[in-house]
Amino acid sequence: MNQENLGRGFWQRWALAFLVLAAASGPSPSSGRKPQYPEANLIKANTPARHPYLAGGISFDDKKAMEQASAPYNLRLFFARRSGVFASQVWLLIAPNDGGRVEQIAVRAPSLFIQPPPVSYTILARFARQIVRDIHLREGGKNTYFLRGD
Repeated sequence: MNQENLGRGFWQRWALAFLVLAAASGPSPSSGRKPQYPEANLIKANTPARHPYLAGGISFDDKKAMEQASAPYNLRLFFARRSGVFASQVWLLIAPNDGGRVEQIAVRAPSLFIQPPPVSYTILARFARQIVRDIHLREGGKNTYFLRGD
């Protein structure tokens, strides 16, 4: 093998490594392009009492999209089984402790952001047979609860 063939192989491998590294690192900050977090897997809806909510999964894109849209929601709920597996089918009862209208929601995602009025609530999550008592929502505050069960 002569010196010219050795040099050509080195540069070809170096160029290939550079292309792989550039593709793996994504767009550069100076390129002006921003990564998009599609909301295709997010569910935006209202409860029967017209309280807006957002439900989503645990993928990187879902978490980023939910975080970007989280500003109006004052209650965040995450559902997981004791084994550590996220639950994706949860029945929720959200009852105001002052005797107001009880919300009944079927959530088909492991996380739920909702915007109920800032009062005291009792929440029952059916997947886990777990009751979270006396959640007090403050005006302008954010509350996060991780519900585990089964």
